[in-house]
Formats: sequence, structure tokens, C-alpha cells
Amino acid sequence: MSLAGATLIACFPLLLPVFAPHDPRQMMFPYVAVLDAATAVVCLRLAGGRTSLPRVQWALFGAQFSLRSLGVLLPALRVWTGWPAAMATARVVSITTALATMLCLVAFAVMGRQVRPMKRGLDVGLTAILCGLHFLTVFSPRASAFTGHYLQMSFVVAVFLLFVAQASHLAATTAGERTFTNVARMYLLARVVLLFFNSMVNYTWLSVPHELPFDLLFGVPQLTFVLMVVFRPLVRPLHRPLRTPPVFVQNLLPSMTLLGVIALALYVFRDHPFVAGSAMLLAVILFIARTHLLYQRMLAEQQALLRRAGHLQELASRDALTGIGNRRWLEERAARLLVRKIPQALLLVDTDQFKLINDTFGHHVGDDLLTRIADTLMQETEIFEDCVCARLGGDEFVVLLPGTSAQQAEEIAQRVRLELETASVQQGSQTSTVSIGVAASSGTVALPALLQLADEALYRAKSQGRNLVEVSREDATFFLPDQERSSARRLRKYPIAADSVATHSML
Repeated sequence: MSLAGATLIACFPLLLPVFAPHDPRQMMFPYVAVLDAATAVVCLRLAGGRTSLPRVQWALFGAQFSLRSLGVLLPALRVWTGWPAAMATARVVSITTALATMLCLVAFAVMGRQVRPMKRGLDVGLTAILCGLHFLTVFSPRASAFTGHYLQMSFVVAVFLLFVAQASHLAATTAGERTFTNVARMYLLARVVLLFFNSMVNYTWLSVPHELPFDLLFGVPQLTFVLMVVFRPLVRPLHRPLRTPPVFVQNLLPSMTLLGVIALALYVFRDHPFVAGSAMLLAVILFIARTHLLYQRMLAEQQALLRRAGHLQELASRDALTGIGNRRWLEERAARLLVRKIPQALLLVDTDQFKLINDTFGHHVGDDLLTRIADTLMQETEIFEDCVCARLGGDEFVVLLPGTSAQQAEEIAQRVRLELETASVQQGSQTSTVSIGVAASSGTVALPALLQLADEALYRAKSQGRNLVEVSREDATFFLPDQERSSARRLRKYPIAADSVATHSML
């Protein structure tokens, strides 16, 4: 369809007084019927095309346009021939309009490829109840096509459909659904404007119907729909990714459907009390079940996110090579453990001549050695409650032993040293060993104080020939504040070692 052709079709109603000067409706009804039929063909072609569009929705919209076209043909036939009777024509128009509205509601209810079948079934059930109540209004004694009351109801239904389309647009999870709902809501907006001027103003508010030529706007909604389809590529991907809508948006369409059921049930309650009461009760039950499923899924997703967050936090606190804790893990655990007024001990373990081993035998040998040290530390300290084993970085390890005295910590350090010495990897004349510095406190202590004293003890072990355990005889609880600050700087800057660390690393 070219732009010139669309312009001619849009301007055709302005020429109706020329073709039918006495009664423009002689041409208006056939014109609208042809537009509805053409729009139905466009929708059905989209439903059968090989695109990423939601085919079911386009097919349902094509069917509702076909019904509207059929509903307009009878008034056109009556204008031209006088047959069928006015009551029969009004009844057919009412039925086809109600069926078209039902198809619109179903099209929005079955949206969502990621929706669970049970939830979609509940949505369809709610929509079926609403459609049934809406169909009952057709047989209500107060409802007859072309009466003021019926036209007011048509306007209210059109407004409701517009809100339903907007709710579906917000809840869309794919680009195809977003495109469909965008076109549908623009069509329904044009229909609401048309019904306001034609149904509310022309038939209801004016003392003389047709005093203003609002009938000439009958084809505007269909033209809006077709023009949006023709001049906007429907398979164009969205530039921004579609996010999962929040729970409120996901529950917006069922909530509106429930409100529609309650409103229509109250409307037909006088004529069909049992049906209206049963419909309201069943709709409330379905809505509660659907809400339960929605919040159940939300809870499951939240628990999955918490598990993933916990897993990521654990990965961030673990050393990738050895699997034990890293410096962050040590600081977090020490902040909780060292505030207790109990004896505390810390082992600072350093691999002897690790750089030489790496340079001589390769990094894979060095990695195996670090892994063996970490495993040994875990095995020797697994019986101690709240024990923390961590890799500071490089070839340095820390073991924090709450509730352990200096003597007990020295015994543990000796066992670790001997175990690593007997199980060390020997390459030629090079044997891998470790030196260990031990520090302890009698009560509450800061981690930098323990690290500083253990580092000094480790330096002495390195100076005396390596493969030794040295214990600091100073109580870390009474360590001087300025020394604590020096140790804190060392911990923050690691792996850029301080002078003492650089010295014993060369030994």
C-alpha cells in the first residue's frame, strides 16, 4: 500500500456527500466493511508469515476484524434495501461486536511465551468468564444496538480494552509481543476517540443525532491499524533489551480482568443473579490461584538469586588456585573472631626460595607446591573450631587459631613444617620447605598486630637458615599503636611487600 493510496482511502469519507447526498450512510457502511475486511486480511497474512511475531495474536485480531466487517454489512444492506428488520439488524450487530471484543480479550490473555501453562490457563479462564458475562449483556433487555445505553456501554468497553492493551504492552517479554501490543493500543486509542465523538456526543449528548458529521470518522481506527503495520517494520529488533516486568505489572492484566468481571457481574445481576454470583466467585478463586503461582515463582527466583549471590560471594572470598580463603576472607572472619576475650594465635607460613623453584622448574611445579601447602594446612587444623586458613598472596599463607595459646600454636606449626618437609617435592638438589612465624595474644587483639609479630618471627626463621618455626614472645594484645598502623599498611598494600617481607623473600 503506497502513501498516495492510503491518503485516498483516508479522504474517501469526505467525498461521501457527493456520492450519496441524501444519506451518506449508504456509502459509509460499505466503506467501513471493506476497511475491516482489508485489515483482517493484513492480520491474517502476518499470522501466516515466517516472522518472529506472535501468530496467535495476529490471527485473533484478524478474526475480530472479520466479525466487525460482517456486523457492518447488515446495516449497509438495510440502508440500501430496507432488509432485514431493524431489530434483527441490531441484534446481529450486538452479537458480532461482542464476539469481536471477546477475541480481543483472548488475544491479550494468551500472550507470553515464557508464561507457565498453568498460569496461562488461569488467565484464559478469567478471560472466558469476562467474555461470557459480556456476551450476556447482548441479551440484556436494556441492551440493543444503536440505542443510547448500548452506545455508552460500547464506549466503556473500548476504554477497558485500551487499558488491557496498555497492561499487555507493559508486560510484554519479546520484541514481537511489544510490536503487536503497540499497534493494538494505537488502534484501540483511535477507536475510543471515535466512539467518544460518535457514540457519546453524536447519539447521546446532542438533541438531534447526526447533527455533527462524526459518522465520517468510522474508518479512522482501521486506517490507523493498517498504516502502523505498513509503515513500521514489524520485524525490526528493539534497540533496548526487554527486561522481565515487575510483579505488579505481571499481575496488572489479571487484576483488570477481575475488575471487569465484577463490573459486568453487577451489571447483569438483576437479570441473571445466579450466573453473575457464580461468575464472581469463580473469578476470585482463579485470581487467587494465579496470584499464588506468581508469588511462588517470584519466591523461587528470589531464592535462586540469593543462592547465586552467596555462591559469587564465596568465589570472591576464595583463592582461585588453592581453594582456601583469600585476604578478604581472612579480614572478614578476623573482624568477628578476634574481638572475643580468649587466647588467639596466628601462623604466617612462607615458602622457602619459592621464586627459585618457579624459575628453575616452571610455574606448574610452583602451583602444585602452593596447593600442597594449602591442603596440609587444612588437614592439620581441621579439628580446631573457627580456624581460618587463607592465602595472603604469592607464597604466603596465614592460619588464624582462635582459642589457641602460643605453645599450642607452635606445636601445630612444627607439625605443618615436618609434614611439608617429608612430603616436599624434590627436584634434583632443590628441596621445597617452609618457614613459619607464630604470634599469639591473651585476649582481644587486632589482626595487624598479630601479622606484624608473626612477620618479625618469620624474618628470624628465615635469617637462621629457613625450614624453621619461630614464635614471637610478645603478647599481641599489648602491641603499640604505631606498630599496628605499620602492619595495617602492609596488609593493604600486599602483594607489594614491605622491606621486611622483601628481605625474607630473598632468603
